[in-house]
Amino acid sequence: MRVRHLISNATLQHTFRCCGSSSAQVSQRVQGLKKPRRLRNMSNSGDPETSTEDSKQPDESTWKSRLPSRSTIFAITSIVFALVCVILAVEFFVVERLPTLTDAALKAAQARWKQHGPHNYTISIELRGAQPGMIHVEVQNDEVAATTRDNRVPPKWTWDTWSVPGMFDTLDQDLQIAEDPAQQIQASPGTKWQLRCEFDPEFGYPRRYHRLVTGGPEVYWRVTEFEPRPK
Repeated sequence: MRVRHLISNATLQHTFRCCGSSSAQVSQRVQGLKKPRRLRNMSNSGDPETSTEDSKQPDESTWKSRLPSRSTIFAITSIVFALVCVILAVEFFVVERLPTLTDAALKAAQARWKQHGPHNYTISIELRGAQPGMIHVEVQNDEVAATTRDNRVPPKWTWDTWSVPGMFDTLDQDLQIAEDPAQQIQASPGTKWQLRCEFDPEFGYPRRYHRLVTGGPEVYWRVTEFEPRPK
């Protein structure tokens, strides 16, 4: 390689001399021909640091592509949350399968209460659904003497609502609305009311009640305590 380099330099100098160039001009032209080769060598070799970064880049992008995107995480979280809500709703309402409320069942329960129901009693009711809460009612001589909702005294004109006769009135009104909600309460066309109720076999009071409305709030109550009191 060294011999070939020397021969090529001598050949170039001889060629330039033949063309009438001086020694200084020949040297400058030879050096000028050497520079492009060095530039080409540098461009081919490249920057070592840049080459190293380029070689690392595919690995980094591949690692990032394997990570789940934010939208994927959000979608998974939403699905899990929806499943939890469905499970809670099933446990909250559907698990307690109640008989369908009919006009005949309501009248039979009212007759049982009229015959066997005490004139003095206390009753505690748990509300679920749209307006959850706990209600406690005390009745003396068929009159509501005291009532609380979540340990607060509500307006007196609402006291009769959660006595046993008041609960019967609510069921009777719901049965009428369920026949045609659009006509009775101007509900949206296609609205359906499903009413289910379980009555106490001894006294006849509504022990558990569930009103399910398509496109509307659910109502559920259950009597947690019923105690006849002495006269």
